[in-house]
Amino acid sequence: MLTIRLANPQDIAKLLVFAQLAQHNPARAQYLVRQTLLGHLYVAELPELPEMIGYVVFEYGFYENGFVPFLYVLASQRRHGVGKALLQYVENECASAKLFSSTNASNIPMQALFGKLGYRYCGALDALDEGDPEWLYVKQVMPNPPSDMIAYFEAHTHAHIAQVRHCLQLLTDVLPNGDQLNERANRHDFSKFTPHEYEPYIWLTEYHRCRCANQAFQYPHGMAERVAAAIKHHQTHNRHHPEYYADPNDMSDMDLIEMVCDWMAMSMEYEPDVASARPWADKVIGTKLHFNPDKRRFVYSIIDLLDKCMSGDAH
Repeated sequence: MLTIRLANPQDIAKLLVFAQLAQHNPARAQYLVRQTLLGHLYVAELPELPEMIGYVVFEYGFYENGFVPFLYVLASQRRHGVGKALLQYVENECASAKLFSSTNASNIPMQALFGKLGYRYCGALDALDEGDPEWLYVKQVMPNPPSDMIAYFEAHTHAHIAQVRHCLQLLTDVLPNGDQLNERANRHDFSKFTPHEYEPYIWLTEYHRCRCANQAFQYPHGMAERVAAAIKHHQTHNRHHPEYYADPNDMSDMDLIEMVCDWMAMSMEYEPDVASARPWADKVIGTKLHFNPDKRRFVYSIIDLLDKCMSGDAH
C-alpha cells in the first residue's frame, strides 16, 4: 500500500541516492536536502520496495499561497496513481485557499494530471527554460472565507494580543527581566498571521463565535483537518504553549508568565465576571497539564500577582 509522509533528516542519505537516480543532477539533490531540512518535502513509498518512489515539495513561497515547485515519480512507477496521490496529499495539507503549481509547456503528462485533478491554467513564464515556457496552474482547495469573517478574526485576534500585551506590561513593573517580557508582548501569537495558520484560524474563530452565540456552524469539507493541523502548528511554534515541549516542566519562567497572561486574556473574553487566569489553571493543571510542585507554585504566584496588578493592588 502506498504511503506518503513528511521526509525527515534520517531520510537524507536515502533521498540523495534517489535524487541522483531520478535526476542525475547534484544541484537538484542538494535542493531536495535543503527542502527536507525545512520540512517542505514529502516522500512516497511502497513497503515492498527499498527505495522511495516519488517526492513532492510543498511550501508557501508563492505570495503566501501553497505552492508545489517540484513533483517527481520514479519512471518505473508512473501511471500507477503516485503523482495523483502526492498532489492530493498536499492539497489536504494546504492551509491556504489556493494551491499553485507549474510545469513546462512540453510536459504533457503533468498537464493532464493537473486537468484530472481540477487545476486550471493561469499564466506562463517564458524566461526560465528558453523555448519551453513554464505554465502556471491553480486549484481552489478551500472556499475563501467571507470578508466579514476575515475582519472579525483580525479584530478579535488583535484585541487578544493587545490584552496579553497589557498583562505582560503590567508585570514588567513588578518583575525582573522586563525587556524579555516586552519582547514576548511584541511577538505574541504572530504565527496566527502566517500562511500555516491564517485561514484555518479564521474559520476556527468563526466556529467559536457561533458556539458562544448558540448559532449553527459547519466547517467546509476538509477544513476541520486543516484547523487541527493549524492548532498543532501554533502550539508547537509558540513557547508559551506547553505543547511546545515534550515535558511542560521544561517551560521557562518567561514561558509560564506569557502562558498566564494568555489565560488571563482568554478569561477576560469568555468569563469577564471572573477576569482571572485562576479558573483556567484549576481546570487544566493536574489533568491535562502536569506540572511539578515548583512549576505549579510559580504559575499560581504569577496568577496572584497579575490579579493584584489588574486591581491596582500590586506593590
